[in-house]
Amino acid sequence: IFISPFVNKFLAFFQYIFVSERKATQYNLLLLVLGIAVTSCLSVRKCFRHVASRLSDKSLNSFYYLMSSGKISLNIWSTQIIKLALRCIPPAYEEAPILLAVDDTLVEKEGTEFAHRGKLFDHSGYSQPKGKSGASQNKKGCFIYGHCFVTLIMLIPAMTITGLKYVPVVVAQRMWIGKVSKLVMAREMVLLARKIVGEHRQLMLLCDSWYPKGEVARLARIQHLDIICNARSDSAMFEMPVPKEKPGPGRPPKYGKQIKVDDFELMPVPQTDYHVGVRTVQARIFGDKPITAIVTRQGEQESRRVFFCTNLKACNFFQHHPQIFSKRDAQAYISTDADFVPLAIYSLRWEIETSYLELKSFWAFREYRVRSKDGIERLLNIQSLVYSVSSLLPILDSGFA
Repeated sequence: IFISPFVNKFLAFFQYIFVSERKATQYNLLLLVLGIAVTSCLSVRKCFRHVASRLSDKSLNSFYYLMSSGKISLNIWSTQIIKLALRCIPPAYEEAPILLAVDDTLVEKEGTEFAHRGKLFDHSGYSQPKGKSGASQNKKGCFIYGHCFVTLIMLIPAMTITGLKYVPVVVAQRMWIGKVSKLVMAREMVLLARKIVGEHRQLMLLCDSWYPKGEVARLARIQHLDIICNARSDSAMFEMPVPKEKPGPGRPPKYGKQIKVDDFELMPVPQTDYHVGVRTVQARIFGDKPITAIVTRQGEQESRRVFFCTNLKACNFFQHHPQIFSKRDAQAYISTDADFVPLAIYSLRWEIETSYLELKSFWAFREYRVRSKDGIERLLNIQSLVYSVSSLLPILDSGFA
């Protein structure tokens, strides 16, 4: 099978990612990559039985040892996949913003021998048993036992069959064990991506209402790193402070008059059932920095939602390239008002949810059997690399188109 030119081309990308590993380690990793690609399964035993055992004389224990005890740096893997993804950006769009999206997901595990398996709340409600009766039947969400993983994906502009699109690439998967906050983990992954991409390049971080606070919110202070996020509807917002005509004793006001979501005047967006209002405000989570607050409402009876954009000027590229967005609502935002463009950009955050769906549905994201934290993280990151490289193949090599 190694004689096949397509297999060699496919594995060459992973040789680039595993360039820092020793030759023996790199060979075992390539066998594992090929096993995951062929079987679409995270079971080391299944990959060994169907692929690795037929191509080498390695033992099954050597692969388990590699996952749990081998000397491997996941940050180097993340660095190499970012560099590989940057090669896909067309020269004409080198100045286009690069998007980052951060989120976390849960994996339920019934076995009690997995390291750091804990009791977690699944707010999605997908894990709730069917036919459940009682007082909690109508409540969304339930407690499960398993693991939580914080994920960072990068969306890069690339030319596809349908034109210019933002293609998602999974950069890192890290297990949350409770010792370090998810916000700190997300910040470290974002700073790693910024270091590789470069300080001169415009980065935009997309996140839901749980992440824009603390360590993540402070990322907006970094030059060329801006945030577009959903926020809590009760977030403290203020008008811009008005300087006094005759300065008196005491400090000048840091914030203006406090405003709420009901104070926004909403206008209908044509071709959609949304109403949107925009104001320049200050929010406590971003300090005294002027930001753009966007309030939306779907229909007449739905509640209002709040979105923040820390730099509206950074969105100019998307205003001139509406073909990037496949959703009708996103294109309607751009054609209606330039201030609505952050809503269209935020719609691309859904790519991380799509990645979770595909990894769990088609790539057996939940089916790992290794027990140690290092083994689980390494195996999931190898699977994410296979998933990401497979998405980039038609762009990296026309032979895979």
